[in-house]
Amino acid sequence: MTSFRRPRARSSALALVLAAGSLAAVVAAPTSPAQAAGTTSPITGETIGETTTFSTAGEFTYTIPATAYALEVTLIGGAGTGPTATRGKGAKLVTVVPTVGLDPTLYVRVAANPAGLSPRRGGQASSIQTCSGSSESCVLTAGEDDPRLAVAGGGGGHGAFGNNTATVGGDAGVSTISGPGKGGKAGEGRDGGLGALGETPGQDGDMIPTQTPRARPGFGAPSTSEINGGGGDGWTGGGMGSSKPDSATGAAGGGAGSSYSIGNFSTLETSAEAPMVSIAPVYRGTYMRLDATPQRFVSGQATTFSTQITVNAGDGVPLPANTGTVDFTQGTRVLCADVPVGAGGAASCRAVLFRTDYIKYGQEFKADYTPSEGAYVTGTYNTVNVIIDAGATTNTLKYANKKLTATVKAKAPATGTPAGTVDFKVNGKKFKSVPLKNGVAVLAYTTKKKVSITAAFIPSDINFTGSDSAAVTVKP
Repeated sequence: MTSFRRPRARSSALALVLAAGSLAAVVAAPTSPAQAAGTTSPITGETIGETTTFSTAGEFTYTIPATAYALEVTLIGGAGTGPTATRGKGAKLVTVVPTVGLDPTLYVRVAANPAGLSPRRGGQASSIQTCSGSSESCVLTAGEDDPRLAVAGGGGGHGAFGNNTATVGGDAGVSTISGPGKGGKAGEGRDGGLGALGETPGQDGDMIPTQTPRARPGFGAPSTSEINGGGGDGWTGGGMGSSKPDSATGAAGGGAGSSYSIGNFSTLETSAEAPMVSIAPVYRGTYMRLDATPQRFVSGQATTFSTQITVNAGDGVPLPANTGTVDFTQGTRVLCADVPVGAGGAASCRAVLFRTDYIKYGQEFKADYTPSEGAYVTGTYNTVNVIIDAGATTNTLKYANKKLTATVKAKAPATGTPAGTVDFKVNGKKFKSVPLKNGVAVLAYTTKKKVSITAAFIPSDINFTGSDSAAVTVKP
């Protein structure tokens, strides 16, 4: 039976909080940005993905998710057969298996429950390996080319004829420093190795002499003899107990050799739990580079926010395309929503910003990455500060049909419609203030003598600077 469990967070994402100056300070005297464009966000924590559990005896396949860099696995080997009190226990191994260099398809072998085995048989091992156990080319070597990535050994079978409880099968070896367990001997179960009659301990399971159990799997030799308690290894499980009728106390089966993983153990112990294998992919954290181009600009000018999102913190592999979306925001305001991630983890947002937006929405400009289903990476975000200067204006004054008309416009690259008032001045002295409407102020005017008139734009907000028109001569 295969079951699934939804992803869980391994560690909470780190946050980058940037201190921003007060609005008054920004308006009165813009300074350099608090965070330069292109700053990389902190790396978010790893995430454990959906757990797949195999609990039915047999061999199954598992496909490594494309961006998973490791697998968090739990394996439980089978107990030996016999009455409960005489069964050697299997091993329980919890470990993290790195996926670098592995083909995407792995083979999962789940040990049978003791009830499914012949009497006096050792328990089977549970393992994760790179080839199918049914393939003739899948050869166990206990060396560099051994296909097993993680193994939880089986326990030894009971060694007495009938249900004699005096000869308990050996438990699977759980030593990480002493090598495979010892073989069984008459009347006594031992961990691992090849059992023998009499008081002489059975032969130990073999290993490459210079290797430790953490580096190589044990490789014991099970016995097929009815009078010898067989030892076991990570492939065949625990050894078989004696079944010779005239042996009231036969040799109990030895347990499997020490369990093994190419990764580091976090748990290695004997267990009476039912055999199983569970696998959960470990996804890389992500981190983001966020740029604003330009980072300093004038009110009403467009700027482009752009991201580069990478995975695999050690080498900064670009995030593949179509692996999520990015939201660009200014405080509570959404600038661009659900922007798809393109090649190289790129996403961009073009926005036209005004200085008054500081008051409405705040000064934090943020890009927030949300992974898509099956992306197998964590989300991340970053912030960047921008400086918006007041835009310059042009001010044009004309006199026609006994009317003074002042037209105030934003000067490129600024955009928008300036707001405020126009002070009309006659020979340098203020004569009348007229509010701008859609950038235009109109004043009816006649004179009995020749005068010089100018128009001064007084802005009512922080988006634009004031400006003076050229003088216009008005005659009677």
